[in-house]
Amino acid sequence: MTTRILLLISVLALSCTPKRQLTGINTSIMPETFDWQGHRGARGLLPENTIPAFLKALEFPKLTTLELDLAVSKDNQLIVSHEPWMSALICSHPDGRPVEEDEEQELRIYEMTLAQIQAFDCGQRGNANFPEQTPQAVFKPTLEAVVKAAEETNGAPFNPSMFEAYRLSRNRRLISVWHILLPTVMV
Repeated sequence: MTTRILLLISVLALSCTPKRQLTGINTSIMPETFDWQGHRGARGLLPENTIPAFLKALEFPKLTTLELDLAVSKDNQLIVSHEPWMSALICSHPDGRPVEEDEEQELRIYEMTLAQIQAFDCGQRGNANFPEQTPQAVFKPTLEAVVKAAEETNGAPFNPSMFEAYRLSRNRRLISVWHILLPTVMV
């Protein structure tokens, strides 16, 4: 298990192309060292911590970091999720019922298998905190799936030297503060 996690960590840093376009934001006023982050992907535009949100974030040319959090499933899969449970704000049960606030913390990712986790929809309801977000049916992906999608989109593998940091929470079920630094030029 440790070897698998270390291998995935090594594969985390993304390569991105300089041809991406950022529109509507004056980036000339930012210092060269400013760290542009795709926080939970482009969660203001697409459901957070999903493959579509991370791929959308990669469209921004100034992006230097993808930020994401991970939880460990019952079957030891690394699941991209901000909370170590199914959020009442964005997730729905497999039968379509919204997850309720009083039950969300009982729907713990570490007690579910990957198949059980991915039966929940975490995007079709949208997020009231982000009115410009386009709702769509999506599930919490594995870290491996995010890495694969990003590599396919960029046409280049991850550069392990670009990985910055992570920490394991007290309950050892949530890995947090993943900052994936992106190179400014793809070789």
